Amino acid sequence: MRLSDPYNVADLKPRAIGLAIFFGALVFCLLVRLWYLQIWRGDEYRAFSDRNRFKIKRISAPRGKIFDRNAKLLADNRPRFDVLYTRGFSDDPELELTKLKDIFGWSTEENAARVAQVKASAPYQSRRLARDISWDQLAKIESRSLEFLGVDVDVISVRDYLYGDAFFHTIGYTGEVDDRDLDRLQGRYPDREYRLGDQIGVIGSEALYEPYLRGRDGREFTVVDVKGRPVERTGLDWFDKSNLQEAVAGRSLTLSLDLELQLTAVRAFGENIGAAVALDPQTGEILAMVSRPALDPNLFTQQISGKQLAEWRDREDKPFLDRTLGEHYPPGSTFKIVMATAALETGVIQPDTIIYCPGSFRLGSRVWSDHNRAGFGSITVHDAIQRSSNVFFFNVGLMLGLDTMYHWSKLFGLGRRTNLGNEVFESDDGKVGKVAKLWRFNSEQSGFIPSENWVNQVGNTTIKAETINAGIGQGAFLLTITQLARMISILGNSGKVFQPQLLKKMSSADGLRERSFKAILENQIEFQEKSVKTVTEGIRAVVNDPGGTAMRARLKNYIVGGKTGTSQVVGLLRAKADKDREDYQDHALFVGMAPLEHARIAVAVIVEHGGHGGTTAAPIARAMMENYLSRNFPVEANLGQRTTIH
Repeated sequence: MRLSDPYNVADLKPRAIGLAIFFGALVFCLLVRLWYLQIWRGDEYRAFSDRNRFKIKRISAPRGKIFDRNAKLLADNRPRFDVLYTRGFSDDPELELTKLKDIFGWSTEENAARVAQVKASAPYQSRRLARDISWDQLAKIESRSLEFLGVDVDVISVRDYLYGDAFFHTIGYTGEVDDRDLDRLQGRYPDREYRLGDQIGVIGSEALYEPYLRGRDGREFTVVDVKGRPVERTGLDWFDKSNLQEAVAGRSLTLSLDLELQLTAVRAFGENIGAAVALDPQTGEILAMVSRPALDPNLFTQQISGKQLAEWRDREDKPFLDRTLGEHYPPGSTFKIVMATAALETGVIQPDTIIYCPGSFRLGSRVWSDHNRAGFGSITVHDAIQRSSNVFFFNVGLMLGLDTMYHWSKLFGLGRRTNLGNEVFESDDGKVGKVAKLWRFNSEQSGFIPSENWVNQVGNTTIKAETINAGIGQGAFLLTITQLARMISILGNSGKVFQPQLLKKMSSADGLRERSFKAILENQIEFQEKSVKTVTEGIRAVVNDPGGTAMRARLKNYIVGGKTGTSQVVGLLRAKADKDREDYQDHALFVGMAPLEHARIAVAVIVEHGGHGGTTAAPIARAMMENYLSRNFPVEANLGQRTTIH
């Protein structure tokens, strides 16, 4: 066959056209695909490429600082250096970890565990090998950086608590977000981008004010090679700088706490177990909140083993328990303040009413004894408060009735949560301070006030028997120490029932924006003048007159009024049978305020198994009141010089 044959050319022409159409269509498809990738979805794929080229590193935002009422720093931040390891960056991870073993002093077993951990991880997944390394260890790693290709040092902002365990329960501490926390936090604060390992408040103010203390993390972009290793930062001029973010610190808080007063209370407690709360009766501000024992919150910025944590949680003295709010106790004779006020206000007794107190009280076959078995004879309510006569208030309790006692307890804010610290929050209906269970400070307990309906329900006691016990703050009565501090403060501020205030002020990190808070007035009790005068004179005599039960609370330059209490832990017969057991000893209580003419501080103290309130609790209250008043209201200001109330 010859190519010049016209018949042969005609046969090839359709094939050539078909082939040209095929290649033309192929080129067209390639051009369309190129247009689609480069033009239509160019931005999307460029961003995808950037994500492979740039490694995004979070910059930890510092938490807001915490100050006391006098602008003294209580909680700051410090850098924590953690060692991360990525095995994909190293040619010999096992050798590098062996070298790290010498720097950190790991045992052979600990190093083997870390090697296994690294080998089990993905090539470019970082594993945290060490937390909070020292400056010396950091210097050794940095000086030998060429030997540790897989090592990266992560800088995290963590808390620095300046006064150790003094504010453990009130300020609280931070911990790391775990799997259980993550879903809850992401749902509650979706804009804060919580991740595993982030710092979060666990108890106290750190937990309650978490949404304000937490800042916004920043982002830093690093150019990396195909294996994810950092390289020189070049060619970034074209990059959208709006994606670079600086970390923004959280808001700083100024609490109502007084540093010097808090430290005084801690020193006064010594090795005793218990709690103390101090309030400003005129404003409702918390001046001090002390729960002993406590732990140093700085421990929780370091790595803690499960064994160590379990040891702390299993300790008999319960250092995690906030005894100011999270525990409740029988108020004992401190409740006689409410009893006397209720009896005078309702008219069941008058200031000059006399009741004979022989030293015991009989109801049927049951006998209740007074702490003075010889009795006090014929006494008025003033004498009964001063000498803490049980028999007098057994009689008053039966005159009032259990439900009237319940009513007056509730008026004084007893038997319900104080919602301390919630002045900053709003509920769904927009009312500030009226908040849900979500915001309970340190699992605050409500306590319990018995009523006739409750007695009928439980069926294991009678209304009269429970009324007699309740008359001296025993039986089923349970109150928190914060409630007792508010109870005595109400007597010193003409009946104002404040929701205790913890947060005074909140400010932005740059100090340009500021928001102040005031305590919420929940109720105003309209007392008769004679009632307040009689009870106030009674608590003055407790501290200042011969025969009073709290002479150790007396101050030289200020008139103090107060009331002691003894809270039974077990029944009298059981306590007598095992009188040498310390955990069967009574709790010691004291509530007081000063100066009595215009109270500036109200204090409630409990010493667990401390015996008599006048012996162990009153001296602690005395030290607190003296410290606060001498610094803030010196005698020269003519506030509280020792004068007699008329």
